[in-house]
Amino acid sequence: MQELIDRIFADARETMPLPYQPLVFSDAIAALDHLSVQDRIDDSDLSLEDRDLVNTLLSTSCSAPCFEVGLTALMREYALAGWNFGLMLDALGAFALRTADLVTALVADGNPEVRVANPVAAVEQDDARVRVTTRNGEQFTGLAAVVAVPLNALSGMEFAPALETQKQSAMKQGQASRGVKLWAHIRGESEPIFSIAPDDQPITALVSGRILDDGSQLVFAFGPDAHRLPPGDEQAVRRAMTDLLPPPVQIEAVAAHDWCADEFSRGTWSAFRPGQLSSSLAALQAPHGRMFFAGSDVADGWNGFLDGAIESGLTAARSVSQMLAT
Repeated sequence: MQELIDRIFADARETMPLPYQPLVFSDAIAALDHLSVQDRIDDSDLSLEDRDLVNTLLSTSCSAPCFEVGLTALMREYALAGWNFGLMLDALGAFALRTADLVTALVADGNPEVRVANPVAAVEQDDARVRVTTRNGEQFTGLAAVVAVPLNALSGMEFAPALETQKQSAMKQGQASRGVKLWAHIRGESEPIFSIAPDDQPITALVSGRILDDGSQLVFAFGPDAHRLPPGDEQAVRRAMTDLLPPPVQIEAVAAHDWCADEFSRGTWSAFRPGQLSSSLAALQAPHGRMFFAGSDVADGWNGFLDGAIESGLTAARSVSQMLAT
C-alpha cells in the first residue's frame, strides 16, 4: 500500500512543500485542484486490483466516493504527514484525544458559560456589536462572535448582513463527506478482522476495534454514502456488514449515528470537493465584519480533524484579540 500511495501522490512534495500553508503555491494547487481523487486513480498505470486497493483506502479516509473528493484534499493529508504513507496511517488512526476531552479542556481553561440544546437561529451585527438570537428567542450581544459551525450546517443560520458571495457559494455546494460509521458486537471469531472493499460497495472498511474477555468483538466499519446505506436501517446494515465478515460470525447488535441527517453536521468529517481548496478556503476563513469563523472545515492544516479545529480556534481567537485591541 505504501508503494501504491507514494505513486498516486508522487507530486505531493512539489505541489505542497509547505502543507500548513496550502495556498502559498497557488499556481501548483490550481493546476491540480480541478481533479478528483478518482481522476488521479484512473489516470495512473496501476493494475485494476491496485486501483481498488487505493480507492478503498482513500474513500474511507475522506468518507465519500473518490469521484466526489478533490485530489488536493487527500494530497494535503499525505503532505501534512511528512509525505509518508506510514505516518499518514498513524495520523489518521491516532485517537488519543476524544472530542469530549477537548470540550472538557476548553471549559476548564476559559470557564465560559455553556448553553446546550439552545440552537442559534440568527447572527446579526452593526458597526459596534454582534447580536446572536437562539431559536427560543434568547439574545446575546458582544463585541465579536466566533462561528464554529460545520460548513454543511452553516445554511441553517441567518446572517445579517448576508455573508459574502464566495462564502454563500461554498455553503450551497457543501463539503463532500457523506459517509457512515457503524459499530457491531459480533461472536464467532476471536482473531482480529480487517476487511476492505472499493467505494462502489456500501462498506469500504470493517476493522476489529476491541476483543472482549469472552472472545466476542466490537468492530467498526465505514461506508462512503449514508444514502446508499442508511445507518438507521438495521437490516441493511447487518447485510452489508455480514458481506465483509468471515463465516460463521454472528452479529449480536449494531449501532450508528446518522451524521448526514443530523442538522448540526449534515455530513461527516470535512473533505473538500474538486476546486474548493483554491476557490473556497480563503473565503471561508475570512472574517465577516465582527464575525470570525473557526472549525476544522476552515483549517489551514488538518482539515476535518481535531488538530485542525484547535488550529483554527487559535487563529480566530488571535483575530478577535487584535480587533478588540484596535
